[in-house]
Amino acid sequence: MSHPYGLPSSAGSNRPVISDVEAGPEGRWFTVTFKAGQLLPSHRNANAIDILALEGDGVVTAPSCGRHRLVAGHTVRLSPHELHDVAGGPDGLRIRVHLLVAPVEVR
Repeated sequence: MSHPYGLPSSAGSNRPVISDVEAGPEGRWFTVTFKAGQLLPSHRNANAIDILALEGDGVVTAPSCGRHRLVAGHTVRLSPHELHDVAGGPDGLRIRVHLLVAPVEVR
């Protein structure tokens, strides 16, 4: 299955594995599993995102948080269009990503 944001979800690829994709009125959610040292290269999302570390450890790098270590229970919020990358640590990393619905402007 392809990831709805263009990322491969194949375990045979050099990219992290995307699973547990869900969508609802508050946004979209998915789980990303990184092997040890695996990198999701720099990219942007149109909406703000919340990242919750579920297992293992790794690093998210972005202007708003610098080089932020992720360990189980840590969360990071990134702004819309913020350039960021994520890397798995020596034991790998599993994160849950929530792409928030863009706020509606009231005029």
